[in-house]
Amino acid sequence: MKEAAQQRAARAKKAMAARKEAEKERQKREAILAKQKALAEKAAKEDRKAEKKPKKKSGGHRGFWSFLGFHKKKK
Repeated sequence: MKEAAQQRAARAKKAMAARKEAEKERQKREAILAKQKALAEKAAKEDRKAEKKPKKKSGGHRGFWSFLGFHKKKK
């Protein structure tokens, strides 16, 4: 009887240790996923910021001719 009780206690102890180890692994995975999510959100925010910047307009024909030196100055 005593031996059977010791075996059950040993199995229970192993099962509890396995559960604790599994919980640690789960927490590690969740931490990694949280970091990846934060990095993805940061990158998306930077992309949105870059899209909002106004694009510099070219001078059109006037800018082209000014570039070539064929422009008239307005007085």
